[in-house]
Amino acid sequence: MRKTMRKIIIAYDGSPCAKAAINDLKNAGLPDEVEATIVSVADVWLPPDDQTTLDLLPDEPPAAVVAARNRAKEAIDQSLMKAVEGAQLVRQLFPQWIVRTQNCSDSPAWALVKKAEDWEAEMIVVGAHGRSTLERIMLGSVSQTVAANAKCSVRIGRLSSNATEAPLRLLIGYDGSANAEALIKE
Repeated sequence: MRKTMRKIIIAYDGSPCAKAAINDLKNAGLPDEVEATIVSVADVWLPPDDQTTLDLLPDEPPAAVVAARNRAKEAIDQSLMKAVEGAQLVRQLFPQWIVRTQNCSDSPAWALVKKAEDWEAEMIVVGAHGRSTLERIMLGSVSQTVAANAKCSVRIGRLSSNATEAPLRLLIGYDGSANAEALIKE
C-alpha cells in the first residue's frame, strides 16, 4: 500500500527565526514522505503589466513611480533567492523530501494562508520574530495571523535562548478524550 505524501508550506524570509523554524522540524516527527513548498513573500504590491494598466499611466511615468516599481521588482527577485536558500536548508536536513520553491508579492501572512488552502497543505511552518506586544499591535504578526486564519495545522518555530542541545521538552494538554489519548500514543 502506497503511503500518502504529506504536504507542508514552509515560510522563509532568510531571518534567524525562519532558519530556527526549519531546524526545529527535526523535532516534529514528520515522515519521509513529505512534499514541501518553501514560500518567500515580498511584502509589496505590484500592479500587473497588462495593457489596461499601462494605458492608465502617462507616456512617461514620474521618476518616483518608476523607482517604486523597480524597488518592488527587486524585492520580488530577492524573495526568489530567499526561497531557494530556504529550500537548500530543508534539503540538507531532509534529503528524502520533495522540495519546491515559490515566491510572490503579497501580504506575507495572507499569502501563506491562501497558498495552504489552494494547495491543500496539512501544515504551515513559520518562524516567530519575538516582537514586543506593542510591535505586534502596531505592525501585526505574520505567525499570529497565520495561526488564527489557517485551516490547517501551524507550527511556529522560534529562536532558542538555550544554546545547549537540551532534551526536547513537550507540554501536552490532556482532557481524557480519545483524541488526547491518540496524541499521547504518538
